[in-house]
Amino acid sequence: MKSYGTRIVQSAFAIGVVLAAAACEPDTGSGPTVVSTPPDSTPSACAAATIVKDLKIDEWQRDAEATVTDCNGEWAFISWDSPGDNARIVYRAASKWADYVRFPHDRCWSEASAAGAPATLQKYFQSC
Repeated sequence: MKSYGTRIVQSAFAIGVVLAAAACEPDTGSGPTVVSTPPDSTPSACAAATIVKDLKIDEWQRDAEATVTDCNGEWAFISWDSPGDNARIVYRAASKWADYVRFPHDRCWSEASAAGAPATLQKYFQSC
């Protein structure tokens, strides 16, 4: 099978192998375009362990399990499986995760939106 960059010379066998073994995306051109994916060992920006590693957390939170939701890679909601208010809205600043607000909070959605928070996080803010 010949390969020229990311284009693969078409043949029924080659297309079958590529579709079965790699993440492919059909192209309107002469054949499929192979889409490279990051290695499995690369942590996701939204992984709880990745976010927790960057945050300043209390000692008791180190043994609690963190759950991340509504994450887009730049903003996220994170909470721990422990009693009390421990949720936070976090964002990426200088390639690290940082607190935007800790719950409970009184920050208005208009302020968070102006700071770049995505609409998926609006439910966590007041509409003042």
